[in-house]
Amino acid sequence: MDEIKVFSKSKEEREKIIKFAKENGYQFSVNHYSSKDYEEFLEEILGDVKDEDIDSQHDRWIEYLQDNLEFPFKAVTESMEEYVNCFIKLDADILHSETKLDNALKSVDPVVSIKSISGCDDMRGIIVEAKSGRKTRHYPLCTIEAVDYESENWELVHNYGVWLSGADMY
Repeated sequence: MDEIKVFSKSKEEREKIIKFAKENGYQFSVNHYSSKDYEEFLEEILGDVKDEDIDSQHDRWIEYLQDNLEFPFKAVTESMEEYVNCFIKLDADILHSETKLDNALKSVDPVVSIKSISGCDDMRGIIVEAKSGRKTRHYPLCTIEAVDYESENWELVHNYGVWLSGADMY
């Protein structure tokens, strides 16, 4: 398979490339950053901020993400809070009926709509505001994953999580 690497700061640019590839019968995959690209990406965000200056690094991340994430976007969260709350509300009768239990669990939507960046916490990093039904919740950005795996939002959220964890990406 001929591979077209899609790497762009602009979602519009990436969509044009994907559209062109599809229209012209190219087989392609959307790759994530190579090690070099990731280092360049971090350099673009963090610039000359010192490694030990975590507050300034987070300020740069917040500024970059506010400029580049496309809000709102759909995401799933690692939090099991919704499921725990669902079980707390269940009475004993429902727990004994598999059908009633399945229906109750289906009423809990694990997909949330991320509305904005709401702040930063020393222990959990960047915090985002999410809507689930009529409820507003706040999650650490590193605990969510954008549903659209081909979107720039997915890459940005993923790369922030990798950076925050201190893990080597490659």
